[in-house]
Amino acid sequence: VTVERDGNMPPRHLVVTITEDGKAKGKEALEGLIVEALKSAADKSKVGRDQAQKDMMTYISDSMKKMGMNG
Repeated sequence: VTVERDGNMPPRHLVVTITEDGKAKGKEALEGLIVEALKSAADKSKVGRDQAQKDMMTYISDSMKKMGMNG
């Protein structure tokens, strides 16, 4: 089971892929795998979102310094 998603909350892009091996594990095991995959994807997107926000703040700060707007 794999999950592909974007960094938006809620995601605008969400793809869940279930292989034949995943299907063969049965409903209960598959549900657990899906929940784990969704949680992992959400955690990874949060890290990416946090880094993007940090990069944006650095860019704004640098831009303000270049314009002579030292806070």
